[in-house]
Formats: sequence, structure tokens, C-alpha cells
Amino acid sequence: MRREHVISKTTPVYRVAEILKTEPHLARPADSVYTLALRMARSPINRVACIVDPEKKLLGLIPLRVIVESLFYGTEDGFRTARKMGHAIENGEMLPSLKVALAYPEAPEPYLAETAGELMEAPIWIRPGDTVKDAVDKMLAGHLDGLPIVDGDMRVVGYIDMQELLRLWLGDTRPTAQASARP
Repeated sequence: MRREHVISKTTPVYRVAEILKTEPHLARPADSVYTLALRMARSPINRVACIVDPEKKLLGLIPLRVIVESLFYGTEDGFRTARKMGHAIENGEMLPSLKVALAYPEAPEPYLAETAGELMEAPIWIRPGDTVKDAVDKMLAGHLDGLPIVDGDMRVVGYIDMQELLRLWLGDTRPTAQASARP
């Protein structure tokens, strides 16, 4: 039995944010990667950290996959394993920090980021008035599982997640904890 869509491609992002109420992971550039990883592990809905300044203005993003890469492959053994097993490849391209390590194989120590600022990628965002289609297009183009929602001053005011969008698209409006349980 097919459920009626709760959202459509033209639903504004602010409406989705009102339904989901997902808080963004905010971090400062000097925050520890390890601490950020712990916070993200405790909140599996949100898979993109937003790096912000003291006024909560968006500076950059760190996808969870980049944090995992840094923690799992941030040792010499990890880099050797990644080279051998090909785990450093995604869509035919090596992941960013591994590109640096592999470009300089003679370096005595592999690069291991310690702060969020070292892992931060360019910011990609959506605005409250953008549509669900806009959000999905940006997530797919940026290979991201979620996006921050920013106001006119680039302050992070929310977060929208691809898995949560899918859940709403399929008509499931139960809170996330209930949605993951069997019906």
C-alpha cells in the first residue's frame, strides 16, 4: 500500500525543517576532529558537520566520510591498507586527504588532521525558501548526505538530511527513533 507523499519536489526547505527538527552539528575550525567524531557518532541522523565562526556563519563542511577517513586511515598502516585495498577510491577519485598522503609517499609521517579546520571542505548550503528539489540536487552534486540551511547572513539555522527527506517522501512521519524500528 502506497502512502501519500508528505513532501513534494516543490516543498520549501523551511517546511521540511519544521517537520524534522534536525539540529545541525556545529563546530569551530579549532575543534578536535576526535571530539567532533564522538558527537556525530552519537547522532547518526546528521552526517555533515557545519564549521562556523563565533556568529554561527558557515565557513565549511565536513562530511562524515571525511572524518572516518581521517580517523581510520590517519596512520601509516591505515594508508598502506588503503593503497592496497583501494578503499581510498570513491567514484573513481581518491578521497581528499589521501590525495595529499599518496602524492608524497616519501613523507615520514602520514597526514593526520587534528582540527575541524584541517578537514573542512568548501561550504555548500541551501536557504529556507529553496525547494526540496534544490536540496536534493545540491546533495547529489556535492556527494553529501545532508546540507545546512543558512539565513541571509550565512548563519546556520537548520539542517536537512537526505535519508530523512526520503522518509518523508515515502510518507513516513514517525519520529526518527520510531521510524527505524520495525512496524
